Amino acid sequence: MNTMNKLLRKLSLGVVCLLMTAFICSCQSAQTGGTFEVGKNTFLLNGKPFVVKAAEVHYPRIPEPYWEQRILSCKALGMNTLCLYVFWNLHEQQPGKFDFSGNKDIAKFCRLAQKHGMY
Repeated sequence: MNTMNKLLRKLSLGVVCLLMTAFICSCQSAQTGGTFEVGKNTFLLNGKPFVVKAAEVHYPRIPEPYWEQRILSCKALGMNTLCLYVFWNLHEQQPGKFDFSGNKDIAKFCRLAQKHGMY
């Protein structure tokens, strides 16, 4: 692997770690006041090793009444984290006019994930 690829790999890993740290810390502290750290070779959640097992979920493509069932299905498959895209073109179809209702209510989706212990 050449030097540039190594540098990009380390930079990418650093960005991912930073984003995961910020997200998990905010979710975990909202739930129990816990901690999230980057250890030498692993993530640490409340001082214990934590492996991110993530499922990609596109919330606007799932009818809102089925969100909770999908979250529970991901959890049943052993996932502990949900990855989401924010479909900004869906939320702001006209400049300056925002829509977060129905299937577009990302805050509601995140609260449901948090309710079931997902990050």
